[in-house]
Amino acid sequence: MGTVHAKAEPGESVEMGGGLFEFEEPLEMEDEPIAKPTIKLNGVRARVDRVHVDGLNRTKDDIIRSTVDELFQASDFEDVILRAHKVRRALDAMGCFRDIGVFIDVSSGPDATPEGLEVTFQVRELSRIVGGINTTVSENEGNLVLGVKMPNVLGRGERVQAEYSMGYRSSSNFSVAATKPFPQKPLVPVLAASLYQQNHEYPSSGYRLLDRGLLLDLAFKTSPATRHNVQWEGLVRDTSVLSKTTSFKVRESSGPQMKSILRHIVCVDHRDEPIFPTRGTWVQFTSELAGLGGGVANLKTELHAQANATLMEDVFTSELAGLGGGVANLKTELHAQANATLMEDVFTSELAGLGGGVANLKTELHAQANATLMEDVVLQMTGALGVLHDVFGTELPDHFYLGGPTSLRGFQQRGVGPHNDGQATGGRVYWAGGLHVFAPLPFQGARSGLGALFRSHLFLNAGCLAMPEGTGLASLEALRLARVSCGAGICVRLGRAARLELNYAVPLRAQPHDMHAPGLQFGVGANFL
Repeated sequence: MGTVHAKAEPGESVEMGGGLFEFEEPLEMEDEPIAKPTIKLNGVRARVDRVHVDGLNRTKDDIIRSTVDELFQASDFEDVILRAHKVRRALDAMGCFRDIGVFIDVSSGPDATPEGLEVTFQVRELSRIVGGINTTVSENEGNLVLGVKMPNVLGRGERVQAEYSMGYRSSSNFSVAATKPFPQKPLVPVLAASLYQQNHEYPSSGYRLLDRGLLLDLAFKTSPATRHNVQWEGLVRDTSVLSKTTSFKVRESSGPQMKSILRHIVCVDHRDEPIFPTRGTWVQFTSELAGLGGGVANLKTELHAQANATLMEDVFTSELAGLGGGVANLKTELHAQANATLMEDVFTSELAGLGGGVANLKTELHAQANATLMEDVVLQMTGALGVLHDVFGTELPDHFYLGGPTSLRGFQQRGVGPHNDGQATGGRVYWAGGLHVFAPLPFQGARSGLGALFRSHLFLNAGCLAMPEGTGLASLEALRLARVSCGAGICVRLGRAARLELNYAVPLRAQPHDMHAPGLQFGVGANFL
């Protein structure tokens, strides 16, 4: 038996940064492939006699041994290959190695068995200090991130990293984080602690927000696709005005506040593609409890979900005979296939008030559904719903905001809902939805190469943001004042984490105090309405 070699796939590196454009399919070659005989690997009996890991320096043997142990449970050659690939991915997930190669050969030596194999992993450990430049996207703003990290500090996957990011507007963030994985424990928990400072300006609302805090995070998996995060966050939030023309309503929310938050996030992701999905589901549920200390108290629960489905692929054939000959009939044939996934949504509920000067109840719901109408044409439905119940101390940064190229298109950033002297003050109740059609560009070659990064886009958005003074019927009356917009444009995928949209939007329905923005709109982000 020969030697089987395997190397890391493109895009699986753990280094900071990544390619901006990634192709889903390789470029097609003109030469026809040569037919090769197939071998059923599951019919070849095999077992693993030895496992070697070459290239270890700082990494401890115990975490490597626990990772590769499952190779000894393989019963045939196909099982060996699948388990070796799984182990390679587990080694890559540790964040300790740069390159991982897998070599499978027949076993040799005095202890070799007739069906025995030897599996060798060749690894290259990361340098003690690694620096990099990356880009991120947040709230329709691109950020340049300068980072430095020390991987595998103590030999068991520990990591210390520092990042400083600058937005193309006025935002800036700084954080220092330490991470400790426990790969040998059940559920594979990862413990992280970070100190951060975040500075953001919101010109549409006339205030600047400065957050300084500490975040403790415990992440674990209950299944390969289900991830949990249990967090505690303590922060000091300082709100200040941007200019002398800032409205008095915004000035009332100025000043520092302390906030203590307990948060649980569960995410289940079965999608085939996070940016332009065509099938699979994604659900994220977030619950926050604020008020164990500080001046804000609220309960916040949020649910985001996404469903992608192929609604129908059909072939319709109609045949008419009888214009000549001895047979006359009409034959009609329809073949159809339908598959559907029901829902993808995100529901968030937040409660503040167990301590401090703010107490409120905030609930938010986001939903998204996607369906493939025909080959490469996807119908997407999105939705969002939010309710904020104030107990005490709720200020403008806690409110909901709606409008902009990533939410309700055809309106300015935060342009929907209550305003005071032309500045958005947000609301406590909102709903929003969207209907989208994505398709490849109508050009030859648009489904491969560089053209595969682009999609044509049609959309219809609707939503409402209100600040009802009362409850019950008053809230329902406020939510009837829907805003509607439609338009078309082009979308571009930026790597695997964000997309860019250039749309021509037309507001169809608006309220007098709304700030609408007909015409071209440019948006960039990871989540769109």
